Amino acid sequence: MMMCRSSLSLLVLCFLFPPPFVWQCNGHASKNIFAAAEEDDSWTFLVMPDQHDFTPFSFDKDSEETQKVWTESLRILKAMKEDYGGDLVLISGDSAQYGNLSLGNIQAMTGIAEAGKAVYTAGVTCYRMIRELFKAAGFDELLVAVGDHELGGNKGFRAKGSKSKVLTVPASRKAFADGYNKRENESFIFNDAIGNVTSRPLGTTFEDTSFAYRKNNVLFITVDVFKIVGHGDRNYFDRINGFGGEGVITCDVSGAHLNWFEDILREAKKDLNIKHIIVQGHVPIILPVRKVRCSGQVSANHSFNTNALIHARLINTIFDAVAKQFLDGADDSGLWKIMSKYGVDVYFAGEVHTNTASKSRDPESGVVQIVARGRTLSNFITVQVFDDVLDIALMNEIGEKQRWNGDYKESGHLTIDKRNSSNTIVSSSGELELIDPDSSLIKFDFEEILPLGSRQVLGLFGPDKLMATSVVMRGINCTDSMMNKGSFGAQYDAQVGNVAIVTGKEGGGSAGLFREDSRFGIFGVGPNGGGEIVSFSMWIKTTESDSNMTLAHYGSTFGNKAKVIRKDKKNHMMLALESGVPVLYINPGNGLTSASVKNIADGNWHHIAVSMPKRSPRLFQIQIFVDFVATTNRVWGGKNPRIFQTTSGKLSIGGFGHSSKAYDVVYKDMKPFQGLIDDFSLWTKRLAQRRNGFEINANTKCVHVRGAFEQVEIQKSDECIQLCVDRENKKCRGFQVTDDPPSCTLYVRVPELGGEKEGSQCGTEKVSLASGWNL
Repeated sequence: MMMCRSSLSLLVLCFLFPPPFVWQCNGHASKNIFAAAEEDDSWTFLVMPDQHDFTPFSFDKDSEETQKVWTESLRILKAMKEDYGGDLVLISGDSAQYGNLSLGNIQAMTGIAEAGKAVYTAGVTCYRMIRELFKAAGFDELLVAVGDHELGGNKGFRAKGSKSKVLTVPASRKAFADGYNKRENESFIFNDAIGNVTSRPLGTTFEDTSFAYRKNNVLFITVDVFKIVGHGDRNYFDRINGFGGEGVITCDVSGAHLNWFEDILREAKKDLNIKHIIVQGHVPIILPVRKVRCSGQVSANHSFNTNALIHARLINTIFDAVAKQFLDGADDSGLWKIMSKYGVDVYFAGEVHTNTASKSRDPESGVVQIVARGRTLSNFITVQVFDDVLDIALMNEIGEKQRWNGDYKESGHLTIDKRNSSNTIVSSSGELELIDPDSSLIKFDFEEILPLGSRQVLGLFGPDKLMATSVVMRGINCTDSMMNKGSFGAQYDAQVGNVAIVTGKEGGGSAGLFREDSRFGIFGVGPNGGGEIVSFSMWIKTTESDSNMTLAHYGSTFGNKAKVIRKDKKNHMMLALESGVPVLYINPGNGLTSASVKNIADGNWHHIAVSMPKRSPRLFQIQIFVDFVATTNRVWGGKNPRIFQTTSGKLSIGGFGHSSKAYDVVYKDMKPFQGLIDDFSLWTKRLAQRRNGFEINANTKCVHVRGAFEQVEIQKSDECIQLCVDRENKKCRGFQVTDDPPSCTLYVRVPELGGEKEGSQCGTEKVSLASGWNL
């Protein structure tokens, strides 16, 4: 059943304000509803990160391009204010993309030779004009977080070289602070203390870009998460933990900065008039998240006619790239732990240009992370605030129309209901439905082919509207799509060309028939990235025993020169079938072969699965299963590195899909798959079970696994094993073996396939659960 915008808002209002009242299903609630809310002192704020489109404001205010962006943006913002209200606006980073330009372009466009001064001038000019724009539309208060583009973006974070912007990061940060957070007389706008704590972390690098601000019954805390590692003279790449990989800058909140953050929250908990706490930063903390048109780096160089600002807009449109997609440590980071400790309600982020709502695997954490998309005002979030309810609606510009149409519909909803002080209830639906990290994110059953454009894939545009009806993939015009039935939804629908639906496994429905000219690619980025766990499985049937064929491929979108792919320190991942034997590539010269498999290109159906056992494993630790039995694998290429996957990649089945054309050169002997494929699934967890094994999922529910990785919940009992804690790594990795006193036996090694059965015990070290470590 389709419900009106803010349908859950209406349910909340029904509870707070008994009928009669009326509403309209026209994309927004009727004025009667808002009138009732106003009587109860409810109010609204908006969230719209990653606008990117305001780059022309950095240079010539009177140019045709600048005036076009101003006029169109002002028209949309005014209508947004009228229809949806908004007492203030949050922009969680990347308000503009001028930082993506080279220093030479910025110097030429500003006419200023000194690099730092040129960067500062372009930045502060842009940000002050953005503030003027929102004020002209009726939004007087604008809270903005630092994004990577405000600091230089992408390859600008490299330690050395003529293109490095590391030396201008202080100028970029000062431009941001002066443009957004200070008045013309240089006084700080958000300067009111929170209790006895200053509103910002004085004495730190972030004293003008991280701040706390109280509005009505909500405390907003904005954090600048970008930190130069060491002295900024060496690129930071920690493969062991899966951190870094983007030059000298990483994303982390620590030291005096983190201490200030905790002091603010401690003071906030003393104020009974603060009913909700909202934190915003640029990057997601909880993974996985949906991603589109984003990358870890851009390898292409761009030349500009410095007199034509249209080129600045062109780079916004085509290369929506980002430089750092996650916070080091994720929900084990100090930032997340402190938010959980003090009951932060929502952490808003941007960076990845699409929408995801998540909670930590830690059942003790109540923080909801919402990663949102702004993208030239095509999306935004409304948050209606009551004393004990946050009602959150995700609005999306209607894809059947042209850009700047200003016609929005609700595509997701989330409500945090705290009316029962002992039991906060989070309800979610649509694109804001909380992601279950243990579910398959991507799942294709090959039962039906649909016309491309049946469902909107954000960022995949047509020539005259926000939804594409065709896309060219490696020379083939693709007009079909296949619905993703995993939890990542429509954003990871596949774009398809020349794949036929035919009879599949016996009693198993249909399958996809792939030919050499077939194409099957996912426009969304990831979900692979860094050291994160990714596992996948699929059924195949082929007789091509003399060919080298691609089964599944995850590779970089950027870097169209073969040498870039060959020299990339990050890994891609390709499962191939070489003369009937599964082979996993992580780089062109390094991989894993299933040495115990002779030939499965025998005309029969076979199930293949690839499983990463943990974050940042070494190559030899990756498991390959054929027909649900672990294969004996051989590492080749002379290296056994820890896996760190590119953050700019896209997934495809049966070929290279939307990834860089350089893969055609690097893997010139690799052909597209020819044969049948069925039931492809991808998870961000280890696949370590087989028939009649047991596992515990993230919510410590006992799960019975009965073949083909199918999980069926069974009733929890005293005999149901529970995860316990590895004190050193603060991770769950053992079984509870007694209840009184509660203790557990830790693994000293990863159990073998099927070893995680009820009653299994590996190792001897026992840890008391009463020592402060909570499940």
